[in-house]
Amino acid sequence: MRIYRYSTGAALLASLLWQPFASAAEWQIDPVVALRAGYNDNIRLQAENEVASTEIILSPGVTFSRSTQSSMISSSLNTSIRRYLEESDVDDETATLLLNAQHSMERSSLGLAVNLTRDTTLDSQLDETGLVLGRINRFRTSIDPSWSYSFSERMLMRLEYGYSNLDYEDEPDQISPPDSLSHRGQISLSRIINERSTGNLTLGHVSSENDDDFESRFTYLQAGGSYQFNETLSVSFSGGMRYSESKYPANQRILILSPGFVLEEIVLPVEVENEQDGYVFNASINKNFLRGSLSLGASQDITTAASGFLTEVFKVTLGSTYRLSETLSTGLQAQLFQTETDNPVSTGDQRDYISIAPSLTWAFDRFWRLGASYRYSEQTHDDNNLDAVQNAAYLTLTYDWPRIATSR
Repeated sequence: MRIYRYSTGAALLASLLWQPFASAAEWQIDPVVALRAGYNDNIRLQAENEVASTEIILSPGVTFSRSTQSSMISSSLNTSIRRYLEESDVDDETATLLLNAQHSMERSSLGLAVNLTRDTTLDSQLDETGLVLGRINRFRTSIDPSWSYSFSERMLMRLEYGYSNLDYEDEPDQISPPDSLSHRGQISLSRIINERSTGNLTLGHVSSENDDDFESRFTYLQAGGSYQFNETLSVSFSGGMRYSESKYPANQRILILSPGFVLEEIVLPVEVENEQDGYVFNASINKNFLRGSLSLGASQDITTAASGFLTEVFKVTLGSTYRLSETLSTGLQAQLFQTETDNPVSTGDQRDYISIAPSLTWAFDRFWRLGASYRYSEQTHDDNNLDAVQNAAYLTLTYDWPRIATSR
């Protein structure tokens, strides 16, 4: 698996970043393993030709972390081996290698986040945009350095850069999306207004391109803040404007008069340019109770879909937990996506997606947990009004190893 070939480089990068300030700290190691079994009545979330199967998923993982008064570094490797008993041709293996490091100085701090992920478009695109684009393996590389500077105890500036590369594997029976590359730059200012509230201003720019000669750029400006009503209730909001440009190749059909005075149709390659403006926002409310918590979020943003077209994504999320006893707890996760693409030819990326997932967890031992969950998903295609419905139920057994501490 390709992600393991990058693990050595990530470890070397981590050690170089850590070496100047890793004097007396100790490493903490947190292993975990989970075994999940269940049934999914529509694996690919298709409106027609649904495929159902029993699933068995083994998910081992481990996190390494180390910190001092002025710095921290952590790295985690999480893998998943999924097998479908009735449909072995869609078996898959996924893996994610994460690296996070931060070093604080008198007024400034440096940060680095690295993400190497091998997954499928079915899972990743659902999480990011609510779109289902088949089950195609992809490899993602993300590198995000940052720098923060404190002008005072109340005023902070933060500079961020993001690099992301998506590499899709060729599938014999499917059309794989083109490989793509994107760059992101962002500057933000935040100020503590008083003990309860903060304000912020953010300016950012994103550019991307893919192997099919699609190019897109968008710039956004947002202002917002957060407010802490009390120890258990807080809200945050940011909103503003965005401007986007996209270029992509297309074919234009025209009629010409031949020398024999006969109308003939020819196809000419052209470059299409689109410009759009709109608004973006992100809002959330969080409430903690004596036995649980509740969070509600809503956002509207623009991203580049796997096809290369800019896609506007409206998203609403709901999350809650409630502790029934010392060992028994419940949870609920729900999300709604509405997507709209700037593709003038096809409306295939204009869809609505909803997912509702209640769960019950029993911590029957200090290190063991048994969970039961159910997920209902539905995706509606705006171009043909077809609905794809999915029901999935699982039992998950998780073991959290006792933390391992090692010194230099």
